[in-house]
This record gives sequence, structure tokens and C-alpha cells, in this order.
Amino acid sequence: MISESILEKIKQRGYWKVKIRPLEYPKQKIGSLSILKEIIKQSQVSYRGWPFPLVKEIVSGENYIWDGADWQNHIEYWRLYQSAQYLHYFSMREDWEDLVEHFFGGKIANPRKPGSNLEIISSLYTITEIFEFTSQLIKKAPFESGIKISIDLVGTNNRMLFFYDIRRSLNGDYICKIPNIIYEKEFSFDDFRINSKKYAIECCVYIFEKFNWDKIPSDFLVDEQKKFLGKK
Repeated sequence: MISESILEKIKQRGYWKVKIRPLEYPKQKIGSLSILKEIIKQSQVSYRGWPFPLVKEIVSGENYIWDGADWQNHIEYWRLYQSAQYLHYFSMREDWEDLVEHFFGGKIANPRKPGSNLEIISSLYTITEIFEFTSQLIKKAPFESGIKISIDLVGTNNRMLFFYDIRRSLNGDYICKIPNIIYEKEFSFDDFRINSKKYAIECCVYIFEKFNWDKIPSDFLVDEQKKFLGKK
């Protein structure tokens, strides 16, 4: 079992911070920590072999539950509170390639320098996972008044977009010039439930624009999202 101090490690390099909460906190909070544990298990999504969020050894706090991971470049920590607020920190995996081991042993020969890059397709997948998880969470926790999602990418200054797939290419260097990228938006329950996938794409565009990528091919992102979600 990892310690809650894992958060200190996550903050050593670039990371994502996700907060999901009701627009109005419910008068009647979620009744018990055991109910919280069932809610998070039922809300978890898995599309690429590593679930969002990782639910492995849930630990009870005073008014919340938590879990996390510290395995190669998968470093994360999350909490779900009885108020229905969800908080999740996880590493930018691109910054921890020096810890990745190949299946048959050995490390990556030339890991990327921490703080230098953000991968486009992986980011699309991550944002889609956040929104798909949220669409499950709001069905099971008291979000009737609506929902607010905040996504904060910390450590983005001078970070450049790229593709892992060498067959893909960009027609320029798209580099962020601000230290943090903060996305925040409020949604009604029904609107989000119906349009969560569309809003995930809009969030991607919002974030990629901060890298000075002005002509983002939205149709490409939609197609890649459909392929990703179709893997389940």
C-alpha cells in the first residue's frame, strides 16, 4: 500500500489536477465511506489497460476515501469525499519515461527530458477518460444540481506537443508559454450526461490552443476518440 505522501512525488514534475464537484453541495451527504467505495468502483472506466481511476487498495480517511499508484510512469493519487467532491492528481507520464521498463527488461534508451513534451493522443485519451468517468460518477453520487469540472495542467511552460507515433507529424513546433493551463466549466446534469464526449473534445481543443496550435483538426480528435472508446 502506498502512502498519501505520493502526492509529493507527483508534484516534483509536471502533473494533472482534476476536481469534480456538485454545483451545490448536497444537504444530505453520502451516508458512509462504504457507500463511497461502491460508488468509485462502479464509476471507474477502463479503455487502455490502466483504469481511471486506479482502484486497488482503497483507504478510508475522516470524511473521504483514497487510493493511488506508484508504478513506473503511472503515479497518481485520488480522493472521493462524502460531499461528492472528487480530487485526482496524476503525473504527466511523458515526464517519467526514465522509470519505464520494457516488457523484457531494460529502460528506455533516450527518455524525454522532464517538462519538455505533452503527447497529443495520450492527452486526448486522458481527457476522454476524465469525462467518461464523470458521466458515470454523476449517476451514482448526488449531482442533481449540476456539475463543475476543473482540469489543471501544472508545469506547461516551454512544453511542446508531439506524437508518439512516428508516422504522424505536425507542421510546426507547438509550444506552451504559460506555467499552468486551467480548464473550468459548469454543466447541467442532463446536458453533461448527453454531451460528455463532445465536451471532452472541446476541452482538448481548449488545452491544445494554449500550445499555440491555432488550426486544430477537431474531426481528427473526434475520430481518435471514437476509436479509443470502441476498444472497450
